[in-house]
Amino acid sequence: MAPHLQRLSIPNLLVPLVFQQKFAEAESLLAIARARYPQNNSARRLHVEMLYYKGDLPGYRRAIDSTVTRGDTLDRVWAKRHAATLALLDGRIREFTRLWRELNNQNVTDPRERLFQVIDLTNFARIELLGQEDAVIREVEAAITAASGRIADGEWPYFDLIDMYSLADQPQRARQWLNRYDAEVKDTFRLRIDANRRRRTLGQLLMTEGKVLEAAGEIRRADSLPDGPDGVCLVCLPMSLAFAFDEGEMPDSTIHYMQQALTVFDPNRMDNVIDPIILPRFNKRLGELYEAKGDRVKAVEHYRKVIDFWKNADPELQVTVEDLRRRVRRLTDIEGTPR
Repeated sequence: MAPHLQRLSIPNLLVPLVFQQKFAEAESLLAIARARYPQNNSARRLHVEMLYYKGDLPGYRRAIDSTVTRGDTLDRVWAKRHAATLALLDGRIREFTRLWRELNNQNVTDPRERLFQVIDLTNFARIELLGQEDAVIREVEAAITAASGRIADGEWPYFDLIDMYSLADQPQRARQWLNRYDAEVKDTFRLRIDANRRRRTLGQLLMTEGKVLEAAGEIRRADSLPDGPDGVCLVCLPMSLAFAFDEGEMPDSTIHYMQQALTVFDPNRMDNVIDPIILPRFNKRLGELYEAKGDRVKAVEHYRKVIDFWKNADPELQVTVEDLRRRVRRLTDIEGTPR
């Protein structure tokens, strides 16, 4: 093969090998790619990401920190994003927010940019992990008011707003924005492109409205296209179904899909900021569900994972950590449960 084609084909071949979890083959090819093309960013980044894929979280942390500290400009931006996701995984929400907003560098004096900031991932994390629904929604409402008249009908970030209101348990406001989308977006091409995103968002809204089975149906439909799956995310469907069945108080289905979401291999779990959200939350919930079932061993196993993730978390989350430590002590003291 011509050298200029090898420069493209060798790094590109790494991706399917990783998806198939053929790590030995991938690492062999990666060594060739790094030796031949030391400035190829895909190969350089995959060398770090392989540590996470193989479960070496401490090694992955060290590599990201090293790249943030000493990497070149391009790699620092990439590594800083991963440092932000690690901060979120650790429950260091303030550090995550600082890093994430530095990366996005939005001008909050501009009403449009202010609106996009208040519906970004940092405020979803505040709701999901800190329970700050009221404060976040006040910020969202103020940003909507400031942006009114500056954003044309059809150009609002409808789905992000609907998701935010649904997550904050405000289904009426979410439904109002869904109705606005349906009334204001008329372009048929866009409607086709948006179809599955609308289904996913509707699923979140139906969940909040307590219509769990309808929500699960929309979530499943949103995961497919006429010719196959919609996208390459392997964890998104079980993750969304887990949230739906948990909302519907269906413990067996919740356990099934949470376990599936935690164990299915997906190399995009960190890039898509999925693991920082679900690893602590799902392990905590699984601990509670197994404890309710009387399975102390599994409950303790999941509680300890959350304790380890959040041992250096912000003070707001240390309350949860201490509660889980008390649960572990109580469960391991009963009838000499193995420690």
